[in-house]
Amino acid sequence: MFDFHATLVDHRDSGAWIEAAGQLIGSLPVWHESLDPETRLALMDHLDQIWGHAQTIDPGSSRDLSQARHREVFLQAVSMFSGLEPGLADKLDGVVLSYEVGAVKPQPEIFARALDLLDIPAAEVLMVGDSWRDDAGAAALGIRTLILPRTNGPRHGLDLVLRLAGTPRSPCLPVDK
Repeated sequence: MFDFHATLVDHRDSGAWIEAAGQLIGSLPVWHESLDPETRLALMDHLDQIWGHAQTIDPGSSRDLSQARHREVFLQAVSMFSGLEPGLADKLDGVVLSYEVGAVKPQPEIFARALDLLDIPAAEVLMVGDSWRDDAGAAALGIRTLILPRTNGPRHGLDLVLRLAGTPRSPCLPVDK
């Protein structure tokens, strides 16, 4: 099992987010060119910290229990940065699975559901995550849990996990909040 954000996926290319969203709404080239370098860097930093902003808006993580609430919190977090192009926030999208289970990490229900899908006993599973707080729910079920420190860039230490685990014999399943 793998945590998704900041473990399997490096979401830190906010410049690419801005350009992709602009292409989707069709007006970014003009808007994007009007940004001075300092404002562009500030926007990129804001987007890099988007889930931290979401935690401030929604400290109880109710966003992880409903797709609609997740979208609402995300849009609020994006709109905290003034001067965004109208429609840009609607094009920065993400994937959330916790609402399908009705549990928020570290609640063990999300990990139990993953075990059900994998049809593997907890003692035979390794959970790899980046947050001791969020991913502790796996350990509560008897799942061996490896916490990798959060890093910037595409290298998160997953090569070490592959060396530790050897060749996977079972499917891998991302678990996210």
